[in-house]
Amino acid sequence: MSPSTRHRARWGRRTIALVGCVLVASAAVGGSQGPPPVAGSGEASTGRPARRSFPAVLHSTPTAAFVDPSGEPLLLVGLNVVPIWSNDPGRTWPEGTYRRIRHAGFTVVRFVLYWDDFEPNRGDWDQVNLSTLDTAVRRAKAAGLYVILDEIHLVGPGGFDHVPRWARTGDSVTTVERNGAAYLRMLASRYRTERAVAAYDPVNEFHRWPIDQNGVLRAYDHLIRQIRSVDPERIILVEPTYGDTSVAGGLADLSNLTDKRNVVWSIHDYFAGGDDDGYGADGSQVGSYTWNGTAGYPVPDPRALERHLLVQLEKARSARLPVWIGEFGIGERAVNRDRWIDDQVRLFDKYALGRAWWEYDGAGPFSATNRDASWKPWVRRLVGTQSGIG
Repeated sequence: MSPSTRHRARWGRRTIALVGCVLVASAAVGGSQGPPPVAGSGEASTGRPARRSFPAVLHSTPTAAFVDPSGEPLLLVGLNVVPIWSNDPGRTWPEGTYRRIRHAGFTVVRFVLYWDDFEPNRGDWDQVNLSTLDTAVRRAKAAGLYVILDEIHLVGPGGFDHVPRWARTGDSVTTVERNGAAYLRMLASRYRTERAVAAYDPVNEFHRWPIDQNGVLRAYDHLIRQIRSVDPERIILVEPTYGDTSVAGGLADLSNLTDKRNVVWSIHDYFAGGDDDGYGADGSQVGSYTWNGTAGYPVPDPRALERHLLVQLEKARSARLPVWIGEFGIGERAVNRDRWIDDQVRLFDKYALGRAWWEYDGAGPFSATNRDASWKPWVRRLVGTQSGIG
């Protein structure tokens, strides 16, 4: 479960102009001007980091979510970004935004997409928004960033806030399984030759209550087959119900995923303690979670954070699936914000897990930027010790 927000409306011409001013007037968190070197692939004789090919055709292994053609794992660390603004069609983040993200040490952006922006009527593709998405992908690529497409971002009651009205039938699982495949195939066809698109995250946080992990997994299995019919090798991310509910023991049977090639288990980790591992017997969330933007970390407990993460890691490992953290975040004014970030980042680094902070932009409590588009001072904590492509 994550913040059910949609911040596109705040970003218009005035803010884009401010972004440009900030790019000129302020230094990035950890960068200088010009494209930074591709990090982490060894030292050249000059003492500078050696460069590796970007973008590369990535694949996954049972132990690493993103691996380059040489077999070297890439720890992709980044931000969730909304690239399509329905209130201002055709406009999106300027090139400088992505350069700043890369200079700050990030290596990936997870593009949060809303189905109703692209298919308002069945089979009627919004060409303006598709062209805008092409522009966003191109600009991220030019800055040296990989892209993960979060294609059907479910939010709001039942997950239906931005599901096209024509598509709604039953709950979100039934709706997407029956009516979402054509949209996912369309995006796969559009980006199947684009190496900068590292992965598809077809559905953000399937909503189904009572929790039914196996029903969700069967829906994913169907959607994976649909995507593979168009783009056979792309990495595909799969999430537990609501992004973070327990899959321990008999709660989930990962054999429901019949094709695990280049499939990555992705969770949204907002747990902040208050329980031994954050899960009830039915798999639901128990304890404290930060996704509401106000809950903090009043009693730091890194061991509880690790137990929580291990529920997901151990299940994924048993199915030979690697793990990537699609979302994590804590509100700006939450108690012990920095300690929670530090504990989570240390934990993710310990297990060599890439991740994406929720979120880059906006005036909400999770925003990594101020209203003038400058970085918030704690952003440098997000990168950790293993950042870089490689």
